[in-house]
Amino acid sequence: MNREIKFRFWSKISKAMKTRKDSDADPYSPLPLNSPNYITMQFTGLQDSDGNDIYEGDIVKPQQNPKGPFLISYVEGCFVLEDPLGSKHGILLKWKPVKVLGNEFEDRELLDT
Repeated sequence: MNREIKFRFWSKISKAMKTRKDSDADPYSPLPLNSPNYITMQFTGLQDSDGNDIYEGDIVKPQQNPKGPFLISYVEGCFVLEDPLGSKHGILLKWKPVKVLGNEFEDRELLDT
């Protein structure tokens, strides 16, 4: 099984989500994986019901279940659904299909519902 390895980055300075495509930098320049100015989020290898890539840090709603919304977290080698109180609700694959509603940096209020 092949899956694309990619990341996105939340800039603490500009308060904006960044990807490699957003940058005018040399494509061979280092990614800001360990920079104190960025928070790194990994692609899960999955897409939501609308074809949007699902990343760590996304807020999703399972379409077959009344629970949620949940935050996608990376825990012990798996992408899991986490509720606003921090409880884990199983791996992402178990809950498919899901819909991405937003992310924890730009849409944190979605987890307050």
